[in-house]
Amino acid sequence: MSELAIEHARNGVYPESIAADVSPERLRRFFNKTDGSYRISNTVRDLCVFARQDLTRDPPFSKLDLVMCRNVLIYMNASLQRRLMACSITR
Repeated sequence: MSELAIEHARNGVYPESIAADVSPERLRRFFNKTDGSYRISNTVRDLCVFARQDLTRDPPFSKLDLVMCRNVLIYMNASLQRRLMACSITR
């Protein structure tokens, strides 16, 4: 993932068109409307860590929840797949 993509996610700014897919209640609770766009609230953004991570090494902080897609695993050899799956189950 590029640093630009991480920065874009960190900014948490979405086009006004998300109103078609996000309920009015969620927009009210989790977003602030500014300049024709929606920005995710600081409360939600502060719950997230936006950083580049290497799944093959220990994370720089503990108690990490890992969500992994099957599409990510196909790029790894069987040994690495087993190691990552074992870590995610035991933590």
